[in-house]
Amino acid sequence: MTNSDQGLSLQWIAISVVAIVFLNRVIATLIAPSIAPSIVMSMGAAGVYLIVGLVAFVSFFIGGLLCGYFSPGETVREPALAAVVAVVLNSLVIIAMAEGPLPVAIYIGFGVTAGVGFAMALAGAYVGEKLQGDTLDKMRERGDFGNDVKS
Repeated sequence: MTNSDQGLSLQWIAISVVAIVFLNRVIATLIAPSIAPSIVMSMGAAGVYLIVGLVAFVSFFIGGLLCGYFSPGETVREPALAAVVAVVLNSLVIIAMAEGPLPVAIYIGFGVTAGVGFAMALAGAYVGEKLQGDTLDKMRERGDFGNDVKS
C-alpha cells in the first residue's frame, strides 16, 4: 500500500501543530525582539519582511522537517496541514484581540501565510523524510518486504 492509499494521521497532525506553534512562539518572543530592531533600522521595510521570513522558515519549514524526521512511516502531508491549522488558530487569536474591524489586507495576509506555511511545512517534511531514510514502517507501507526478509 502506498502513502496515497494511507489515511492521514490525526496524531501527527496534532503533534505538528504543537511543534509549529511552539517554534513560532519561541522565535517570535525570544529571538526576533533581540535582532529585529537592528535589522529593521538598517534595512527598513525589507528588514520587516526578512524577520517575518525567518519566523516563518523556523516555524513552518523546521517544524515540518522535525515532524517528518521523527514520525514513523511516511508523514509528509500531516505537517503541511498542521501549518494551515496553526495559521488559522493564530488568525483567530489576532481577530479576537483586535480592537475594531481589521483591514481587508490582514485577511489576505492570513490566506497568503496559510499558503506559504503549507508549502514550507510540506517541503520541510519531505526533507525530514529523506534525512530519516528507510524505516521498517515505510517499507511495510510500500510493501517492500520480499520473501528473503523475515518479519
